[in-house]
Amino acid sequence: MDRDCSYRKIFIVGCPRSGTTWVTKMIAQHPATIGFPSETHLFKLLFDPFTYLPQWNWQKRFEQKSWIFKHYGLKPIFLGFHSHDIWQGFERIYKLYQNSPAKVGPHNCVDYREFKSLIQQAKNSQDCDLIKVKKTIALIWDKGFYNRGGDREKIMIEKTPMHIRYADIILNYFPEARIIEVVRDVRAVCASWQARSQKAKWANKETKDIIKQWIRCIEFGEKCRADDTIADRIYRIQYEDLRSQTFFYLKEIFDFTHLSTEDSAIEEIIEKNDISKVAKKGQGEHVSKGTIGSWRNDLSESDIQLCHALAGPLLEKLGYSVTL
Repeated sequence: MDRDCSYRKIFIVGCPRSGTTWVTKMIAQHPATIGFPSETHLFKLLFDPFTYLPQWNWQKRFEQKSWIFKHYGLKPIFLGFHSHDIWQGFERIYKLYQNSPAKVGPHNCVDYREFKSLIQQAKNSQDCDLIKVKKTIALIWDKGFYNRGGDREKIMIEKTPMHIRYADIILNYFPEARIIEVVRDVRAVCASWQARSQKAKWANKETKDIIKQWIRCIEFGEKCRADDTIADRIYRIQYEDLRSQTFFYLKEIFDFTHLSTEDSAIEEIIEKNDISKVAKKGQGEHVSKGTIGSWRNDLSESDIQLCHALAGPLLEKLGYSVTL
């Protein structure tokens, strides 16, 4: 169960609908990088359950009985969650995500046989559950990286936006890792989320909830950058800056991640990933518009005012104007 620190890792994080996919695609153009087909969500699916499920009382379990039965079976509903219930549920969760139309989950790293083997190894070790599951996540990424042709000279790229919640854990556990945090105007995030909800059920959220999630994501990033032991391994880029000065900031990102790149190669990468040239974009698509300031026409007046009421001070702190 020893983890592999022999290759470097780049994690792209931030509030969903902030441009993390675009950033990832550009970094992934570098020949030294190895990425995954889609988001892995490993910390949410494997690490998180040990932090909250054992604390659920009977009332909470009854309220969530359908979700529990789907993911972990019948027993935890009545008897509560124990360590073995959570470990046993991971194989079921793997298949649920594998068959989900969202295309995210552990199957983007390893196949079911490999996943099952790694889970069994973890269960039999003597560490506490949180240590065991962090080792398991590391091994899943290792396996997926090497399965895709990775070696010690390559760099793994992993993009799961909400891994911003675990940025401190990731950086402390993986000393070889660096994080790119993408920040975008919350009003643009809300507009993009609303557009995506036309075709993606997961994007059906109240504007208030989107704003609150955005605030939490910004606060997670702030917390990590306040920690002197890891702050120098986090690079924050604002989407609007990257859109307006793509070459300058992409070059900074490559320098930060120690990816040697000629200026001509950067220009080619930018050209290949020009959002304005994406053919399939618009309402409901993964890319809606990507233009700066389009939220002024896309959001209702009430949604804009709600953004200002809930996130106004934080917007101003980040340099965004709240004056229309």
